[in-house]
Amino acid sequence: MSVPQTPPPPADDGARPDRRALVRTQNRRAIAAAAAELIRAKGADQLRVDEIAEQAGVSRRTVFNHFSSIEEAAYAQLHDDFDSLIEGFRLEVGGRQEDMTAEVTQAFGDFILEAEPLRIVQGILETAVQLGQHQSLDTWGWQAMEHIIGSFAELVSEAYPEADPVRVRILCTVLVESAAIALEACAERPHSLEDLRARVVDALTFLSSSHFSFQHSSNRN
Repeated sequence: MSVPQTPPPPADDGARPDRRALVRTQNRRAIAAAAAELIRAKGADQLRVDEIAEQAGVSRRTVFNHFSSIEEAAYAQLHDDFDSLIEGFRLEVGGRQEDMTAEVTQAFGDFILEAEPLRIVQGILETAVQLGQHQSLDTWGWQAMEHIIGSFAELVSEAYPEADPVRVRILCTVLVESAAIALEACAERPHSLEDLRARVVDALTFLSSSHFSFQHSSNRN
């Protein structure tokens, strides 16, 4: 007589990814990316929600399930772009606090002058220009700067655990805001990656004359 086989235990639901949450995240990213891309191409005032939905491959209702406006969707993409910059930044340093200013400034310059970070910055600038007539841009811009400076400061504090947090914050604020001010000059006219790179080099070189240490190499890809 055959022995009945015991059925396997049910899979642990907690170990399985939440498919609905995954789809929701994918839809949000697709909508945000579509909004920013279309705004760069034709401007926010001429853009319709149906166009964003079509490009993102979702319904009009799904767009509004994630965002209350076209501008909010574009800001979400810009926020993600800033996060990708922070995630790509690496600090390979000795961790001595007396070397922090010079090492972090050099690492920041080396990173932001690379082609891929510059392309991300170029996309952010082009989107922001198209949103320039919307009052919400100022509020978003301030929030975005606070977010990226705070995230940058966390990375530096981890690399230099003995450093004064106030000095870390000042250093990160000066570097990020100096680059932002330099790049803002490119926002109102057509600009290439070389234009962006030259502006950042000028800003960081100026900082190096004010007790910052940054050495620019002309051999960039």
